[in-house]
Amino acid sequence: MKKTPSNEVLVGDCREVMKTLPENYISACITDPPYNYEFIGHKWDDSEIQRRIERVNDKGKKTLVKNIPYGSGLAGGVRNEKWYQRNRNNTLDYEKWCFEWGEQLFRICKPGATVLVFNSTRTVAHVQVALESAGFYAGGTHLIEHCSSVGSPEFMV
Repeated sequence: MKKTPSNEVLVGDCREVMKTLPENYISACITDPPYNYEFIGHKWDDSEIQRRIERVNDKGKKTLVKNIPYGSGLAGGVRNEKWYQRNRNNTLDYEKWCFEWGEQLFRICKPGATVLVFNSTRTVAHVQVALESAGFYAGGTHLIEHCSSVGSPEFMV
């Protein structure tokens, strides 16, 4: 019989690791999952920074708003259906991923367990939908806002 872990760090994909734990096993969970941030479909790395700087500095371009994607429609430009579809698919994939770990978390939590999930204002609604679909109840009175020292608020579901 395999011994259940106690007071140890379990390393791996949480969706797989939680499957190895018994039901009603934990009393509390504090987690800070990825926030699903990408920058208008681009990785935010050095090559992307350089691409944007070159685009803004190109004298032939008439870019009025430098930090909002023209095709998104947010800058008053023509709406780009492909951009919106990619963004929507990304959101659905994120919600599915949150549901997968949320479902396992719900299974291993004891009834009445405390679960704090850090997230951002941009993606907290997607996390909440996924966790409620997994079985949790996270009504509006159960959201705690935390403003970090850099001024961007985070939420705990």
